[in-house]
Amino acid sequence: MAGDYDGAGIKGADRLMTQRMVAAGALALALGLVLTSGQANAGKRNDTLEFAFQRETDFVDRIHTDSRESATLSSAIYDTLLYQDPATGQATGLLAKSWIWKDDRTIDLDLREGVKFHNGKEMTSADAKASVERYGRLGFDRADFTKIKSIAAPDQYTLTITLSERVPSFIEQLSSPRAPMVIIPAEEASKEANKISPIGTGPFQLVEFVPDSHIKMKRFEDYKANEGTGERNGFSGKKIAYVDTVTFRIVPEANARVAAMETRAGHFSESVPNLTAKRLKDSKEIQIVTLMPWSMGFAILNAGPGGGGTAKLGVRRAIQAAIDADEIMLISTDGVYRLDHAFNYPESQYFSAEVGKAVYNQANPAKAKQLLTEAGYAGE
Repeated sequence: MAGDYDGAGIKGADRLMTQRMVAAGALALALGLVLTSGQANAGKRNDTLEFAFQRETDFVDRIHTDSRESATLSSAIYDTLLYQDPATGQATGLLAKSWIWKDDRTIDLDLREGVKFHNGKEMTSADAKASVERYGRLGFDRADFTKIKSIAAPDQYTLTITLSERVPSFIEQLSSPRAPMVIIPAEEASKEANKISPIGTGPFQLVEFVPDSHIKMKRFEDYKANEGTGERNGFSGKKIAYVDTVTFRIVPEANARVAAMETRAGHFSESVPNLTAKRLKDSKEIQIVTLMPWSMGFAILNAGPGGGGTAKLGVRRAIQAAIDADEIMLISTDGVYRLDHAFNYPESQYFSAEVGKAVYNQANPAKAKQLLTEAGYAGE
């Protein structure tokens, strides 16, 4: 498991702190999450945050991409019906304040009242219905919603979804953060892919988007935070905008992003090369935050009939015995990594504490040779 991702932020009066999967506060701020401000200036009106972004992304029509850049930008603009608490994996209401299964195939979602879109229109069940229907046509994970039989809006604040058969994981799918089902106005939901205007219910609204240059957002004055979610949580939860504007500048070159930090031309950088992060770790001006977990690496072997040698279980076990995960990760991440034997992060409720642990990272070439011999491997 690798976590080779560092974020950097200027220390001092404008310092903002945040949590996992965010770069020194800027990412969380962009998402509108509750932040802990530094000294006098943070949180006051007319504050501006400059954020150096590594690459541009399709963030306007959020349902089409699962990129981290899109998550950063669009989660500031849009909200979802539900979201997953990253600490527990459990679904929590965002635009929906509660939900109840009427039977094993029908769910009613009770929507929050008085939530406004950036165009001033109140969000209702008609907008939620149109957004869910659009996701079923165009969404990145639309295959997860093929069992939806019908969607109804029996009143202004109730959304009813009926399934054609039982789907035990439906709430997890509905609250998935990967390519989330964001809620947009019904008149926008009728548009085809990448034709919508960026109108959401989030704490920031788009001001300007200049391709290959920058994306500017401003605080949405009529944003209504979900008071029932408690503190900030991952990409959702209770969102509060502590600055007036945020500008994301597209700076692909890592050294240019670092230079902007060192000259105070920018407040935060999305990522910093690991070796550069080590150089800056003792800086009095720049704070480096190492984010764990960030990504997970796999080596997948062809175990099918056409897999050659790896079709044999004994050969696959030999490869497993030989692998020195520390050596691989040390080289590939410049030393910024965390090993783990499971398919889920330790922070996940699905983490398997012991399963597979005994055969992970064995780094045992002698055992590997023995297993190859026993498997009858002949170099194929």
